[in-house]
Amino acid sequence: TISVPVVVIVHGNQKIHALSTIIWDNAFSEVKRIPFNVPTEVKLGELAEVLSRQFYEHTRRHLSEDNMHFLAEKISGHEVDKQNFFNIMVPWTKFSKDLLPEQNFTFWDWFYNILQLTREHLAELWADGLIIGFLTRQSAEMLLMTKAPGTFLLRFSDTQLGGISVAYRNVNNKVECLVPFVSNDLKIRKLADRLNDFNQFVQLFPEIPKDTAFSKYYTKIENQASNGYVFTQLKNCIPSETDKELGNYENINNIMNDTTLGTSFSEIGSMTNMSFDTNMSTSYESWNHRNPNE
Repeated sequence: TISVPVVVIVHGNQKIHALSTIIWDNAFSEVKRIPFNVPTEVKLGELAEVLSRQFYEHTRRHLSEDNMHFLAEKISGHEVDKQNFFNIMVPWTKFSKDLLPEQNFTFWDWFYNILQLTREHLAELWADGLIIGFLTRQSAEMLLMTKAPGTFLLRFSDTQLGGISVAYRNVNNKVECLVPFVSNDLKIRKLADRLNDFNQFVQLFPEIPKDTAFSKYYTKIENQASNGYVFTQLKNCIPSETDKELGNYENINNIMNDTTLGTSFSEIGSMTNMSFDTNMSTSYESWNHRNPNE
């Protein structure tokens, strides 16, 4: 009698690889077989169907044909014909052992972390069809450039394990992508609330008003706590160039040396009976360029 697959691990960091072994064995091994005799390669279409079932079990929505075609290109490492990719053979090593091009993780590492992120934080948004998800950055840019400024979409990151990014067309008609949100970010503030924070995001691709798509997922805000304190709230924003400049010490130094201010520090001191160092700007400059080892 052959049991269901069992993998023994000695550390938690082996869990993901063990799961890939179990999924492959369950999906593709024959019932009547020699023990441990498992196919070394399978058809891409069959593997895509297995991954789609995994998504459905955790999120109640299958992968679309476009999603599966994207995964086929991801795992194969090159473009594949959308009509015929189902019959292309993919080896076990491509699924779980070989690193993806220019990355330090495997296809299964990447897919599993997306599955976990979606299950824990994005299941409702995914089930409602609000997340395109499986889309390259280049494809996202092409789609958004056909729409009005303020249009955005949600895609899974290619480079950040378990990350989801927002791509949007800004007022300068340029497509930009936010740094991906990962599980720890969404534990602090969920994705719908983060999207609500950004005034730059007007409509979800293709043309769904943001509030129409996400308002039922927004967290209701209470104005005051029962003990009389007023609640505070974390909010996301995209810093403007002006905001970035405000954090630049060089600007402070320029202000200190600005001779057009009209009133000197010594004059302020005489008006307020306070003593100021008239060489303050020089002192600041010396401090600003001090030896970091001091």
